[in-house]
Formats: sequence, structure tokens, C-alpha cells
Amino acid sequence: MSIQDIPASLHFLSYFKTERTYEDVTARANQLKLKIYTIHRFLLDDLSEQEQGGTCLVIGFAPLRDQDIKEAVSRLAACVG
Repeated sequence: MSIQDIPASLHFLSYFKTERTYEDVTARANQLKLKIYTIHRFLLDDLSEQEQGGTCLVIGFAPLRDQDIKEAVSRLAACVG
């Protein structure tokens, strides 16, 4: 067995109470050059934001350098706010 230093990450789900739809959030993320994954990518059924209790995004930080996290969070806030 060998262990390699690969930037794998811990992912978690974040629910955002926002008036924006998944389509709006995704479009805004594309404009801001922020790569996001909505929960829809991982579901068999296409649930609405209301059925899920908010807009749910899968969050992971592995590819980010420490100095880039603040900017990424700022862009994420602009997407869902």
C-alpha cells in the first residue's frame, strides 16, 4: 500500500434560504467563474427548493488555496444572495 498526497476533500451539504432558483444560482456562478454543484446532480428525483427546505449546494474546498477561500466565499454569497 502507498499513500499519496492528493488534494482530496471533505464535502458537505449547505442549504441556503434564498429566493433564487437552482437555475439562477447556477447561472450566477457561471458568470462569477465559480464551480458549484447543486444537489440535483446526486438525486434520482428532481425536487424543488421548497421540497428540500432551501437551495442545497454540495460544498468542497480541496482545489482552493488558503488565500483564495475568502474570495470563493464572497462569490458564493453573490450567487445565493
